[in-house]
Amino acid sequence: MNLGQLSRLLREHYLIDVVQLNKVQGKPFKVSEIHERISELCNGVSK
Repeated sequence: MNLGQLSRLLREHYLIDVVQLNKVQGKPFKVSEIHERISELCNGVSK
């Protein structure tokens, strides 16, 4: 389950802002999902 635990740890320990990609469906991320989100962020599109 991905509820943002890693992003919370990064924020707490390294004081950096992170962009979360959460998926609470009981399935792992597909490479295409990650690639799509990175492309959106690089092109300035936000969800």
